Amino acid sequence: MGVVLIATTALSGCLGSDSNGGGATAASGGGGGSSGGGTVTFANYQSEFDRVSMTIPTSDMPTTLKGNYVGAMQAQVGDASGNIAGSLVADVNLAIDWTEGATPNPFSGGASNFRGTTDGGTTVEAISGSLSVDPNLPSAIIRNSNTLNTVAGQVTVDAGSMTVPLAGDLTLNGQTAEANVLLGGGFFGSGGTAAAGTAVGGFRAAGTAPLSGIFDGSISGTYYVERQ
Repeated sequence: MGVVLIATTALSGCLGSDSNGGGATAASGGGGGSSGGGTVTFANYQSEFDRVSMTIPTSDMPTTLKGNYVGAMQAQVGDASGNIAGSLVADVNLAIDWTEGATPNPFSGGASNFRGTTDGGTTVEAISGSLSVDPNLPSAIIRNSNTLNTVAGQVTVDAGSMTVPLAGDLTLNGQTAEANVLLGGGFFGSGGTAAAGTAVGGFRAAGTAPLSGIFDGSISGTYYVERQ
């Protein structure tokens, strides 16, 4: 099922496999697009990710954070044998309403506008469906305060990180997969204006009874979002 999201032939073959067999173990860990106004593609994703992730990490993380964070994710898709079968890219749109110490899930939204290619291929196919923030798994924003001793004296650095589990169904040519992706990473820019990190997880044939943490294939990549 390595390209269940990518190519029709591989998709069909993978969906026909036994999802309770020796699949890959999952890593633990809304429409959007480029902040520049255009949809992120395979061609420009890396430059957009680098632009955000190379920003100075947040050192003044606030105790409350609200706003819409828009960006994208890109990942390689692997089959049950660990072979890279293709790649996907999608828009990420997260609404954040977080206050330090509060327990409610601070996230809503998810990933949409999925597109995929087979490994080494150039044809991009649209994938229907979307992934939404999973209310059954814990989401979190963590603010870490550290006091550093410098030549100029003590300096307090307030960094931030987040974890967001996404889940949903994705369909290509009538074949549907249940996908789970965990977005995890740090905040960047003054006041936590952006975030970037890893996007990892897996997928299985829809309607099967999965073993805990076992997938038919893997999803492994990165994501970034910026406050609008």
